[in-house]
Amino acid sequence: LEEEKRVFDAIKVISYLVNKKSMQVDFFICGVGPEESFFKKYASQEGVIDNIHFCGIRNQLWLSTAIPLMDLCISPLTGRALVEVALGGIPVVGYDRDWQAEIIEHNLCGYICEFGDIEALSNFSSLVLQNQKKAREMGYQLRKKALQAFNKDDALNMEQSCYDELLT
Repeated sequence: LEEEKRVFDAIKVISYLVNKKSMQVDFFICGVGPEESFFKKYASQEGVIDNIHFCGIRNQLWLSTAIPLMDLCISPLTGRALVEVALGGIPVVGYDRDWQAEIIEHNLCGYICEFGDIEALSNFSSLVLQNQKKAREMGYQLRKKALQAFNKDDALNMEQSCYDELLT
């Protein structure tokens, strides 16, 4: 849990959903890091500490079981964990940062916002949570896209082609 991952932005979204939209949400944060105590303090100040579950480090079995049970991933910047979420088949609301927009196709697999636009991140999160039918379809489309983009056989073939090209 580092500042660069923008976890603080996700907690602000939870605060918006709970305090402004009166939604009952549970938010799971996996990982550990130097900012964890700061995030907990801020969540307490915002009155959402009971809505946020700091899960610590979790193994792949736990993640692959838990993710499909969730309704949404708020992804300010999740790195390669975005692949795990995509394979779990849940919609994602995230920033147009790093490579996230390459897999989160706006309004098809989730929603993409300008970097740092917490208001848009909040509004799109609310929209997903209020329309479960569309959310399920978005999750399905994201999983389908991830299975195509991260196909092991295709990746191995591409790697082999790169080696072959370098050696000729």
